[in-house]
Amino acid sequence: GDNDISYVVFLDHIFAWVENMNISAHSVRGKVFVDENENGIYDISEEGVHVAQVLTSPEAFFSYTSYSGDYIVAFSYLELGDYSIYPAPIDYWEITGASSYDVTIDGDFTLYEDMDFGIYPSEIVDEVEGHLIGGTPRIDTNVPYWLNFSNTGSTIASGMLHLELDEQVTFVSADVVPDLI
Repeated sequence: GDNDISYVVFLDHIFAWVENMNISAHSVRGKVFVDENENGIYDISEEGVHVAQVLTSPEAFFSYTSYSGDYIVAFSYLELGDYSIYPAPIDYWEITGASSYDVTIDGDFTLYEDMDFGIYPSEIVDEVEGHLIGGTPRIDTNVPYWLNFSNTGSTIASGMLHLELDEQVTFVSADVVPDLI
């Protein structure tokens, strides 16, 4: 239903959650996508950008994109007025089409669709950030660790991940089985 939490994201030391606002009477919808041909128009072959933030000015509401790059900014009936909708800047990327959209939220029902934002690398940067997070150690139990990494550059990351275990740590299992232990 409306206002139910759809999923939670932890990115750059910030927790954010996405609420189901599909039933909101006032909303703006669109997509943030990698604009391969730099024409500012979404083409079916172009990939959406996951966890891109879309903001409003004046600051009232915001949204994060889904895995497919879709976003919904849902407005409360208490927040009627004029707003600009725009994506938060992403390091090493620039906007290829409209940099913002002006919308008016009023009346009983307001829906804006296809408010899309294309982005393209402003410079070529290979950058991957990794984080190793450990569970709480307890006597006589296995302690879980999570190795998380994200592509924070402007290229498609590829390569090999190397984690060196301390002598006192024993590998037990992993969701993705490593090639070498």
